[in-house]
Amino acid sequence: MSGLTEGALWRGVLKLLVGTVLARIIGILAMPILARIYSPTDHGVLAVYVSMVTILAPILSLRYALAVPLPRRDGTALNLLVLSFVLKIVTTSVLACVLYFAGERLFKWMSMETLTPWWWMIVAGAFAMSAYELLSMWATRRRNYHVIAVTKFTQSLFGELVKIGCGLLGIKPFGLILGHLVSQGAGVGTFVRSFRADFARNARFVRIRTMWWVAKYYVGFPGYRLVSQLLLAFSMQAPLVFMAALYGPNLTGQLGLALMALTLPVSLIGQAVGQAFYGEIARLAPGSGRRIHQLTMSVQKRLFVVGIPFSALLFFAGEWLFTIAFGPAWAVAGRFAELLAPFVLMQLTSAPLMQVLNLLRSQRLFLFINLARTLGLVCIYVAAKHIEPAAEMFVGVVSAFLFVFYSLASALVLLIVRNGAHVQAGRMIGRTEDDR
Repeated sequence: MSGLTEGALWRGVLKLLVGTVLARIIGILAMPILARIYSPTDHGVLAVYVSMVTILAPILSLRYALAVPLPRRDGTALNLLVLSFVLKIVTTSVLACVLYFAGERLFKWMSMETLTPWWWMIVAGAFAMSAYELLSMWATRRRNYHVIAVTKFTQSLFGELVKIGCGLLGIKPFGLILGHLVSQGAGVGTFVRSFRADFARNARFVRIRTMWWVAKYYVGFPGYRLVSQLLLAFSMQAPLVFMAALYGPNLTGQLGLALMALTLPVSLIGQAVGQAFYGEIARLAPGSGRRIHQLTMSVQKRLFVVGIPFSALLFFAGEWLFTIAFGPAWAVAGRFAELLAPFVLMQLTSAPLMQVLNLLRSQRLFLFINLARTLGLVCIYVAAKHIEPAAEMFVGVVSAFLFVFYSLASALVLLIVRNGAHVQAGRMIGRTEDDR
């Protein structure tokens, strides 16, 4: 049984990797084209737009979407999905009102006044990203990794085509923003068509009373995970947001391209492994703490084997590679990439570890981890505001801090998995409920 679980995990990873690899190949091929069509300033506007969408999207469902794979019965899970969608409608409306009235001041603080007319694109982008995440959680529940892989390919293809097409037509920087929105929304229709029979079969179980019950049962997700995810999203995007506030759109564009290139292995491998890992460990029976530990260690070892050569190459030859791939205008991005390479390795290997905390109901620990990262980055920003260091020094300090942070967070989670999973596994979310 244990071998079957590990085999299923890596088969799921392989399916996700195939779709994600094809999607990323499209992205890799498009990057040199986009770097020559759009200026660093245009990419800086895109970087801030993506940062805001990424920060805001997790709020919309109050993180109930993450619980969809956990209930034993599909009827209970569908109530969670519908609850998440209703919450998404309400919170998106609130977000639209906030940006309509306060967006101009926010964009001015980030030196990104260019985004002011496009505030509604931020709302649309956050809604699209949240909708995709919600439906992908149902696909994870069904362990239908094939449809997830298909949607990732669709997202990349249509998004990059829109960016290139708009750039050639001179629609700048709006073309980059529109392409990102398309890349987030593409795939939602595929999910709906793929699981239409599931939804129809279980629709009779959807009731307000049941939604209220699951809302209370999984209250830990909005209670702790929402704040944690908000802190996570903010701290992930903080280097770009703070760069924009400190150094303006040009250098922000340079950093944005560097992070985009560096995080390819994170999105290519880390997300695929993490999603399949979550799908498999959510299926394990209560008391399977030893199996969770074995799977976790297996994932960690393989991620280090993949990540170390990639990070080493960028660390020693980042500027040269970026100049060849994107042109001389992006040499600064290459120097940023060299500084950031070590932290990206630890980010890659730690990504699946956070999924374990969902099952062990360690939402407070997840909150503490993300709070620590956010406070650290804010302190760096405040210090930089007063000291006014060179941009490369700022990026280097951020990278060093994040390297240490991810190393300590990974060690802490692995220690908990090893010493406490056998006790906490019996309290896994969704395993002790009286499913309705």
